[in-house]
Amino acid sequence: MSFHSPSIAHRANDMSEKELETLRGRRFCLRLFIGVFVLLVCGLSILWWRLPRLLESYTAKEADGVGFHEPTVVIEQVELSSKGSSITGFRLSDDKTDLTLARLAVAYDLDEVLDGVVEELELFGLRLVLDMQGWVDELTEPSLTDETIEEQIRLFLEQPVFRNLQLHDANLTVNYGDSQGRARVDARLSAGSSAISLDLNGSIGEAPVSVLASFAAEENATSLTSHFGFPDLVALKKAIEIWPLPLELDEFLLLGGFAVIEGKAGIRGDSLISPSFDLNAGDLSLAGLGQTLRIPHFLMSAAE
Repeated sequence: MSFHSPSIAHRANDMSEKELETLRGRRFCLRLFIGVFVLLVCGLSILWWRLPRLLESYTAKEADGVGFHEPTVVIEQVELSSKGSSITGFRLSDDKTDLTLARLAVAYDLDEVLDGVVEELELFGLRLVLDMQGWVDELTEPSLTDETIEEQIRLFLEQPVFRNLQLHDANLTVNYGDSQGRARVDARLSAGSSAISLDLNGSIGEAPVSVLASFAAEENATSLTSHFGFPDLVALKKAIEIWPLPLELDEFLLLGGFAVIEGKAGIRGDSLISPSFDLNAGDLSLAGLGQTLRIPHFLMSAAE
C-alpha cells in the first residue's frame, strides 16, 4: 500500500511549471536570436548585392569631379576581407575615355584604412583608350582645384591615399586627330614620408622605354629628379613619326643608337625652377646625302 503526500505532489507541480517557464524563455530567446540572425543575413546580403552599385555611383561622382563628362561606371564583382579587397570587371567611360580593369586588388591594415590609407593597390590588365584632343581641350579650361602642383605633392606626402601602387600589363591607346599611338606599361609608384618615386618600364609602339622619377619635399623646397632610358632610338623614331610634330624627322635616316636623359628641377607653385638636363647618347648611326655618320658617344647638357 502506497500514498503520495500532498506537499510532495504540489512541489512536483511547481517544478514542472518553472521548467515550462524556463523552456518557454529559452525558446523565445532562440526564436529572437534566429530572427535577428536572419535579418542580419538578409541585410548583409542586400548590402553585398548593392555594394557594386554603390561603388559605381561613388566612382561616377568622383570621376565627374575631375573632368569626365557624364561618366558610366560598371563593376562586376566586389570581394571584401579584413586584410584586403578586390574588384573584378571594372569599366569607366565617357565621351573621351574608355578605361577597363580586369582586376583591382587592395591590401590594407584596418587601423590605417580608418585613416583613409591603404598599404598597396595593384591594377591588373588595364586597358585605356584616350581621345587626347578632348583631354587637351578639357585641361585648357579653368582648373578644378585651387591647389598648385607643389601643394598637391606636399598634401599627398602628408596624407597619402596609398603607400604603393603597382600597375601590371597596362595597355594604352591614345587618339589625337587622325593619329593613334600605343604603349605598354608596368610600373610601381611608392610614397614615403618625404618622397614619391616612380619606376616604370614599358614600350611606346615597339620602342622600349624606362623611367625613374621622384618628387622630394624638404622643409622649404620641393624638387623633381628624372631618368629616361631609350635603348632603341630607331624604334622610338618610328613610334613618334605618326604624331604631328614641329620637327621634320624624315630629313635624316637613323640607323641605330640609344639615349639616356637625366633631368632635375625645383618646383614652386605650378612652375619648374632652374631646370637642367643631361643627354647621353651612343652608338649613333645616321644616313643622309649619301653618307653614313657614326657617333660612338654624344653628350649634351643644358640648364636655365
